[in-house]
Amino acid sequence: MNAIRVVLIVLEVVVGLTAVGGSSAAAAVLTVTSPAAGARMSVLAGVILMTQVTGEIRLLRQPVSRIEVAYLVAGAAMAALGITRWLA
Repeated sequence: MNAIRVVLIVLEVVVGLTAVGGSSAAAAVLTVTSPAAGARMSVLAGVILMTQVTGEIRLLRQPVSRIEVAYLVAGAAMAALGITRWLA
C-alpha cells in the first residue's frame, strides 16, 4: 500500500467520523428544537452519510459488504424522511 493511499484512508476516516457523526447529531438536536430546520439537516446528514459510504467503497476497492448497503439505505431513509417532513 503506497503512502498516498494510506493518507487518503486516514483522511476519509477522520472526515467521515466528523462529518457523518456531527451532521447526524446536529439533525437530531435540530429536530427536537426546530422540526423544520431538523428536516433540512436530516436531508443533509443523509446525503453526507451516503457520500461517505460511497467514497469508502470506491477508495477501498473491495466487494461491497452488507453493512455498507445498510448504511446506504439508512442515509437514503434519512434524506427521504427529511424531504417528506420538509415539504409537509
